[in-house]
Amino acid sequence: MKEERELARVSPWTRRSYGDRTDQELNRLIATGPIEARREDKAAVAAEETERALLEQLGRGLRLTELRATA
Repeated sequence: MKEERELARVSPWTRRSYGDRTDQELNRLIATGPIEARREDKAAVAAEETERALLEQLGRGLRLTELRATA
């Protein structure tokens, strides 16, 4: 039976597929997941805004370089 499970790559029912976390820790992660997701979403929006601002600055810098080259 064990060989069949190993060949089929099926874990025994006594082993947790999500690691060694306790039920209490899993419950905490489930409860705090949406809060952390909102925090990560806000960080992603801030990073995108920063990226847009930097790309705009780079674009302006390139235009200035082109203007100086033609002058």
